Amino acid sequence: MVKRFLITIILLIAFFFSLFLISYKKSFTGYQVSSGFYITLDSIGFMIFGGIIVLSVLMGKFKRDIFIFTSGAILGFLVEWYGISREIWSYPHGQQLPPLLMILAWGVVTLSSYHLSLILRTATKKLLKIIKKSKEKG
Repeated sequence: MVKRFLITIILLIAFFFSLFLISYKKSFTGYQVSSGFYITLDSIGFMIFGGIIVLSVLMGKFKRDIFIFTSGAILGFLVEWYGISREIWSYPHGQQLPPLLMILAWGVVTLSSYHLSLILRTATKKLLKIIKKSKEKG
């Protein structure tokens, strides 16, 4: 349970960091670390999502996590595309498709929500057992 909790926290941090990157991208294009090496916000975002895939592999439930992540990303694409095509919201530079990082962020939040629900289910079961034992004693 501790391992799953830590992974969920990492996924949520990655999600909020990716949202920060998406919103910050309007005023920041990149940072030159050394001569010839240039870090952009997109490359940082893709490193985050690569780390999430590595975490899913380490958990041992890779197929399930990839399915959940992909489902969330597809749903995110459809929601973002609908919002753009109906002019509910827009992205800078008149993009007609949502940014790739935004689509991947939907997959991350879906996966982290799933893991959070597993943690809450386990914690609820343990809490109910404790309450049941205390009622039997009293």
